[in-house]
Amino acid sequence: MKRKGQISMFETITVLFIFMVLIALSMIFYFKAQRNDVKKMIRESNRLESVNIAERASFLPELRCSFSNIAVINCIDLLKAEKFNSLASDEAEIYYDLFRFSNITLKQVYPEEGEWELYYRASNYTYKSETWIPVSIFNASSSSFNFGILIVESFS
Repeated sequence: MKRKGQISMFETITVLFIFMVLIALSMIFYFKAQRNDVKKMIRESNRLESVNIAERASFLPELRCSFSNIAVINCIDLLKAEKFNSLASDEAEIYYDLFRFSNITLKQVYPEEGEWELYYRASNYTYKSETWIPVSIFNASSSSFNFGILIVESFS
């Protein structure tokens, strides 16, 4: 009789142990899945922030072309762009609120190549997102429009 009770108790303990192991394994799997979902959400949030920064940069009145007080969509005035870096350095707090840690570069690709760094503020980062926006670059000195790309790199 004593032997039967010990066997029954051993079986119960074994079943409980296996049950606990299964619960532990399922918790480990669940937490790893949650961690991956959180990482995806963080990456998506960083991409959205990069797009927001790119949108703010492309619609910035300090850079946009205007003729007769009418702003032109997706157009950047080259003379304004050349002076914008010094303006962004002088008014660092204002532009930091708009662009955070990012690098904004205007790159002319046709008919000639050229590149102007508009804003640069980087830090130690774990994630970098790039957004490219095609723009027209108006050169007032030659009264011509050139093709360019506004490159926004956002760091977080």
